[in-house]
Amino acid sequence: ASAFYMDTSGLGLVTTIVTPVVAGGVTKGIVGLDVTLLDLIEDLIFDRDFKGGYPFIVDSAGQAIWHPSLPNPVEGSVEPTNIADIEITPEFATDVMPGLVAGETGSATIYVSMPIARGDATYAGFATDYTQVTFAWQPVAGTPFRLCVALTVEDQTGKKLASPPGDECNDKCSVYHRLDFTGARCDHSVTEKPGGIKIIEGISSNFFAASAFESSAAWLEFEEGDKEVSQFARASTCSGGTIPYFGSGVGSLKREAIDDNLLLMGEIDQCWVDRQTSSIVWSYFGSANGLKRMVPAGQDMKNYDPTLRPWYMGAVANSKGGGGYDITMSMPYLDSAGAGEILSVSKVVSMEGGSDDQVAGVMSVDMKLTEVERIVSGTSLCSDSSSTTCMIIDETGHIVYHPDFVDSPAADENIFLSLYAREVAQDLVGLNLLVQNTCMDYATGYKKTSYQLSSDAPGATGTLACGKWALEPLGSSNVYLLAVSSNGCERDSNVNCAVCSEENCNSWDTLNMDEALLCQPCQCKTKYDSCELKYGEGDNTAPACPAKPPQLQDLATNCYEGGGGDSDSSGGSLGSASRSVNAGLVLGTIAAVAAVLWL
Repeated sequence: ASAFYMDTSGLGLVTTIVTPVVAGGVTKGIVGLDVTLLDLIEDLIFDRDFKGGYPFIVDSAGQAIWHPSLPNPVEGSVEPTNIADIEITPEFATDVMPGLVAGETGSATIYVSMPIARGDATYAGFATDYTQVTFAWQPVAGTPFRLCVALTVEDQTGKKLASPPGDECNDKCSVYHRLDFTGARCDHSVTEKPGGIKIIEGISSNFFAASAFESSAAWLEFEEGDKEVSQFARASTCSGGTIPYFGSGVGSLKREAIDDNLLLMGEIDQCWVDRQTSSIVWSYFGSANGLKRMVPAGQDMKNYDPTLRPWYMGAVANSKGGGGYDITMSMPYLDSAGAGEILSVSKVVSMEGGSDDQVAGVMSVDMKLTEVERIVSGTSLCSDSSSTTCMIIDETGHIVYHPDFVDSPAADENIFLSLYAREVAQDLVGLNLLVQNTCMDYATGYKKTSYQLSSDAPGATGTLACGKWALEPLGSSNVYLLAVSSNGCERDSNVNCAVCSEENCNSWDTLNMDEALLCQPCQCKTKYDSCELKYGEGDNTAPACPAKPPQLQDLATNCYEGGGGDSDSSGGSLGSASRSVNAGLVLGTIAAVAAVLWL
C-alpha cells in the first residue's frame, strides 16, 4: 500500500494497494486498486460506541493519517502532522509512541489532559478533563499503517441490555419524524409552520441518528419509504415486538435506541406536553444511543446526530468539579420554525443518576428570549433599566442575554463581552478572572484563542470610570448575571481592545496572545514549517483543539426538510441495565431545567 495522497478526481485521500500477478513463477504484471481513506475508516467515524475515546491511524514515520483532530478525509488534504504534535502528553511520547511507530502490538495506560468540546472551539473554547486513557495499537498487515484506539474508563464499561418497559408497548404507535409520510404520523394531523416546517402539536416524535443502526454509513445511503417509516413507528423490543431490519447492508436498528424510545413514551411525553407554554418552543431529549425525541413532533435531516450538536456537547462538557453536571444555557439563535430568537437550556441525564455515572443523554428545552427578559427585568436588581444594565454571560465571556437582543431582527450569536461592556471585560482580564484558552486546530491550520472565566470570578465586583459592576453565578449553571450601574452619569469608556492579527496570533513565545484585551475570540492561519513538518515556531505545546464533529454525508436520494430549531426525558431505563435511568430521574431533570433561571 502506498502513502495516502489526494485523488485528482475529487475522492479525497486515497491509497493505492498493489500486488504482483504471477503465473508459472513469472511475474506477468501488477494489479492495483485505489481505496479511499473514507472507505477504510467510515465505521470509525460514525461509531458512537466511543463515549470519551477515539481511534486514529498513523504511518511508520509517526505521521497522522487520520485522527479526529484532522479533516474529514473527503474534505481535502492536510499538512503532514506528526502524531506527537497532536497527542502532546509526555507519557504518550515515552509509553505509546515507540511501540506504535515500530509496528508492534501493545497497550499502555496513561493520564492525559483531554480537551472536551463545548461546540465550535472558535467561540466556545473547550473544557479539559484530566483522565485515565488506555491506548491499544497494532499494525495493519501488509501496509505501513498502524491503528491505535484510545479508550477512557467510560468506554471500557461493559454494556448489558435492560429489560424493555413491558409488553403493553406492543400496540403503541410512536410518531416517527418523517411527517411527510402518512404511516409515520400515527393518525395525527400535521400543522405547517413558517418555512414549510411540519409539526404535530401536543405529541412527540422520534428520530434515529445513523449511529443507531448496525451500519451507520449504509443507513445514510438508504432511501426510506412508506414501509420503513411504518416500521419505525411500531419499533419494539417487547415480547412479540418488531425490530426494524433493512437491506442494502444497513442491518437492524439497535435495541438500545429502541429501548430509549419506548421509555420516552408515556409519562415523560405527558410531562413535556403539560409543561409546554407559549414561552417554551421545543422540548427534546438526545440519547447517547442516537435517539432524539421532541415535542411538538417535527422533522430532522437524515444526517443529524443529537450527540454532535452544540447543545448536547455543551451540556456534557459542563461537568461539576465534584462530579455530576450543571445546567447549560446556549447563546441565542433564530428558531427555524419562526418563533424568533430563542436559546437552549440543557442538562445531562446520567445512567443511574449518580454524580460519576455515564451520560445517558441530554434533556433540553428551547425558550424564547422574551421570557428571559421578563424574568431578568422582574428581579429587584435589574428592575431600573435607567441606572442598571443587566445581562447574562456564559463561562466563555459571550453574552447570552442583553436587553438590546430582544428586539433585534437578527440572531445575536457569538457576541463577546467587550462589544457591550469593554471596560468590564478589561477589568476581568486585569484581575485574571477572564483568562485566555488556546488550542491548535489541525483540521484547518488555525490557532484559536478563546476566553474562560476562572473559578474566582463568581462574586467579583469592580469600579468603572463611571459606575460599578458585579458578577454573580446563576444557580448551578454555566451562566452569570452581570449588573453594570451608571450611578446616574454618562459612560464614556476609552478602553481599547486588541484586534486579532496573524502577527500576534503566530507568536509562539507564549501560548497566550498579548495581555491586552482581545476584541473577540481570535483565530488565525498559522505558519507551517515544511522542514520541521509542524505548525508554529519553536516548541508548539498548544493542545489540539477538540475534534470537530464529522459531517455525516447524506447520500440518500430522498432529501427532506428538517425542523425543530436545533433542537429531546423519560422513564424506566435507558439502553442497558448497567446504564439505567428511571422516570423519576428524568422528571427531576425536567423540573430542574424548568427552574433554570435561578428563581
